[in-house]
Amino acid sequence: MIRLIFSGSLSAVPSPAQLNAFLGDSRSRNRRNGLCGAMVLMGRDFLQIIEGPEAAVEQMYDQLSSQSHRYGLVLVARHLINAPLFGQWHLGLIQPPPPGEESGQGMPPTMAEVQNMTGKTADESYTLKVINDFIRGKWHRSQIDPSQPVVLRRQRPVF
Repeated sequence: MIRLIFSGSLSAVPSPAQLNAFLGDSRSRNRRNGLCGAMVLMGRDFLQIIEGPEAAVEQMYDQLSSQSHRYGLVLVARHLINAPLFGQWHLGLIQPPPPGEESGQGMPPTMAEVQNMTGKTADESYTLKVINDFIRGKWHRSQIDPSQPVVLRRQRPVF
C-alpha cells in the first residue's frame, strides 16, 4: 500500500453543487478501486491524500497528472504504508470554517476528527503535520505564471 500527498489549485472556487458532484464521483470511483483518503479544500487550493494499493493509487495520480495544466499538481510526499490513515473515508472533505467563524461552528466532522488524530508512525505524523500546516496557512502553492514551475512556499499566518 502507498500514500500520496499532493497539492493543486482549481481554476475557480467550486459551487456547493459542483463540490458535491465531484465528491460523489470521486467517492464512487475510489470505492471501486479500493482507494481511501482525504482532501483539504481552502478556496481554490487543495491538498489531497490518497491511500491504497500501489497500482491503483499510481494510476489515479497519473490520470490527474496528465491534466496537470488544469490543476498545477505538486507531489508533496509518497510513503509506503502498512495501513491507511483515512481508511474510513473514500474521500473525506476537510474544509475549514470561513474566516471569523469559531472553529466549532459549522465545522464538518472530518475537520474535527483530523485535528484530534495522532499519528502512530512517522509517516502518519508527517501527513497530519502537512494537513495542519496547510490549514493554518503555513504554506500554499503558488503559480503566478503557468509556464513556470509551481512553487510551494511557506507563509506567515495572518492574524
